[in-house]
Amino acid sequence: MDQGGRMRGVRRVTFFVLVAVFAATLGACGEKSADAASAVKAAESASKATAAKSEKTPDMQTDKVKVYYFHGTRRCPTCVGIQKSISEAIDDNFKKELEAGMLEFEEVNFEQDANKHYVEQFQIAFSTMIVAAQAGDETIEWENARKVWDYAHSPVELKNYVKSTTQKYLKMVTE
Repeated sequence: MDQGGRMRGVRRVTFFVLVAVFAATLGACGEKSADAASAVKAAESASKATAAKSEKTPDMQTDKVKVYYFHGTRRCPTCVGIQKSISEAIDDNFKKELEAGMLEFEEVNFEQDANKHYVEQFQIAFSTMIVAAQAGDETIEWENARKVWDYAHSPVELKNYVKSTTQKYLKMVTE
């Protein structure tokens, strides 16, 4: 085999190794679907459909907002960093609301059997943040705040996004 043939072989092996690493990274972040793009599109469609269906009735007054961070069992450093920034944003900006019971933050492993109902309720396909308005124990409106991934490597921007998204839902409690 000549030098050029060996280099093509090395490039081919390198390519397959990179593809394998990328696939493993998706798996480590809780991605369950072989086609990540279609999973995101399905989650977006379901989120929009659910938000449209969950309109408040006059007797359903929002009394609490829940911010969830959903993740899989295996977690990459990016997933852990997103959760840390979300938790810090909630703790730093909403002490009064947390103490008053108007706001709750919950970290949830959506792969555990006890949490499978969330996968269906919120159409979860991968690690994400959900912000939900509640009346009693019933979720009346929610949003998949998937932009946490856009800001995953910018903690300040991520915290600002968490703050503004949470504030939008807290306005429902005070209306």
